[in-house]
Amino acid sequence: MRREDFGDRVWESGTFDGDVYSIALDSHPFILFYNTDHAAAAGLMEGDRMRQPTSPDDFLDMVTAMKEASGGSGLSYGYVNDGAQMWRLWYTLYLQQGGVMELPIGGEARIDDEPAVEAFRFIQQLVDPSRGVPNADIQTALAEFISGDSGMLLSGVWELPSLQAAGLPIDAMPIPNLYGTPAAYADSHAFVLPHQNDVDEDARREVYRFVAEILKDSFDWAGAGHVPAYLPVTEDPAYADLLPQANYAAVAEIINYDPPAWFTGSGSDFQSLFAENLQPVLLAGADPQAGIDRFRAALDELLGKPNPV
Repeated sequence: MRREDFGDRVWESGTFDGDVYSIALDSHPFILFYNTDHAAAAGLMEGDRMRQPTSPDDFLDMVTAMKEASGGSGLSYGYVNDGAQMWRLWYTLYLQQGGVMELPIGGEARIDDEPAVEAFRFIQQLVDPSRGVPNADIQTALAEFISGDSGMLLSGVWELPSLQAAGLPIDAMPIPNLYGTPAAYADSHAFVLPHQNDVDEDARREVYRFVAEILKDSFDWAGAGHVPAYLPVTEDPAYADLLPQANYAAVAEIINYDPPAWFTGSGSDFQSLFAENLQPVLLAGADPQAGIDRFRAALDELLGKPNPV
């Protein structure tokens, strides 16, 4: 396995001070699924793909058109009691505006207020009753989209097998670049080879071989929706025929992980803390700035504590 066999972002996420600590199997980004029949009825298709919106307002108009075409919702987005779903969309939109988040241990959290507030104001418009369900959890959102009662779905690539099993006419794309800076949120599954005081060189060599073989054979793993990290897989001409995966594979070039800190990461308390302070913004129309201020204060408290790991 060579450095040049991996995209910059997935490779760098597994390094620290120039040393490699893990190897990513994939990236699984937050993306936009859409019903191609509803998109065609709404006049949004360009050839066999849905057109790219030109601005936040243009995307809102597209969602409205999808609502009229579907007879239900324009867009399904489940976030209630789900900090991960809230964080994935908000952080994508925040980064698209050039927002920076820094979590220096022993210091104070940096969150840029203007893009932070704008991201929430935009999501509030997405979940307005005129476009979608204002208080859906992920299961409700999935059920709505799978039943054909919605034109679009915001969620992770891991939902693809369920959507395909339902026989939906679907396609997918990276979340559109609405604010000028290409960005998308993602996680990765990764192989981590722990330190050993007493190393069996032959066994370690076989472990390396095992990891390499899985990475090189990860075309089948792409069937689950994930984007293989090993570039020769996604660059193989056969991958272009794997749809809709091939239509969003390029998102790996613009993915962003959680800002590094001992308390962040997939399934962490960090994402729960985000929901705790900011779910009221979407659920009850609370002030976005006040929610961001509470979240920042909670992060500062964590940053002031010693790293327990």
